[in-house]
Amino acid sequence: MMATFRKYLGAKLFLSYLLVIIAGGIALALTTKITVPTAFQRHLGMMEGTGEGGMMGMMNGTGENGTGLRRGQGSGFASDLYTNFQQSFSEALTWAALAAGAVALLLSVYLSQRVVRPVRAMQRSASEITASNLSQRLPVP
Repeated sequence: MMATFRKYLGAKLFLSYLLVIIAGGIALALTTKITVPTAFQRHLGMMEGTGEGGMMGMMNGTGENGTGLRRGQGSGFASDLYTNFQQSFSEALTWAALAAGAVALLLSVYLSQRVVRPVRAMQRSASEITASNLSQRLPVP
């Protein structure tokens, strides 16, 4: 299999596109894992205000049940809300990443073929010239 990638330009291009897609997916996943909890807390704060009661009080661990919401700690409504939000966000992100990956794969196959086509034509012409067919001309892309 590695011999195929070493031998064919199209396979190398496709593999490079695939690696870029994978790197982008990893960066997307890591970024969301880091930023989602803070963004969730900030938006709930804007909805409820910053008082000690209500949702923000539960997030800070000072609400009615005193459990806190930070990263799904505690129990009760606040923790369930955060857990459900995180699960729904992960599900939506997974579907979006799969759709983006499918489109990227199709585009990478198309672009790889398009880049390699003129190179193959030049390779064929060069082979004919080497075989003493001196009337052969190289195509100008």
